[in-house]
Amino acid sequence: MEKKKKRKMPKTMVCGQVANNDSTDRLKWFITGEMFGLDMKLVIQKPLYESDLNTTQNRLNMPVKQLVTRPHEFLTVDEMRVIEDGSKDGMEVKEVGPTMRMHEKPLRLKTWHMKNTNNFVLKTKWNEFVASNKMALKTYTMIQVWSFRKDRELCFAIVPVVGERP
Repeated sequence: MEKKKKRKMPKTMVCGQVANNDSTDRLKWFITGEMFGLDMKLVIQKPLYESDLNTTQNRLNMPVKQLVTRPHEFLTVDEMRVIEDGSKDGMEVKEVGPTMRMHEKPLRLKTWHMKNTNNFVLKTKWNEFVASNKMALKTYTMIQVWSFRKDRELCFAIVPVVGERP
């Protein structure tokens, strides 16, 4: 039986310093200037792994230990209750994609409690979001996930970041 080779992530793509470049500048302008969004916070910067893009999993995994902003800084107490309630399917959230447009179908934000860690996941319509942004969302692409408020509702923005600048 032939062993499957594991692809290693290129060293230039490893998480480290938070990227600040034209992509992030455009996103900030779009959210605050065009959408009149408020309270933007960087939630996580991470590479997209094969598991994040696997259509059978249909979710973006955001390990709590890798979050840049603490959950209580971008979620209200009520939102935390909803996404942590194991009997519910999380809360509906809207998202802006790399094309700087609000995605038509909202995702669901949920907390998954694992043996060694907890994870936030964006799920349910994740495959559709990826399909509509397939040119920008590929395996090992470094992305940033930002939270913001639009009309007091929690929203997320997902943007690939390429070529950091100081």
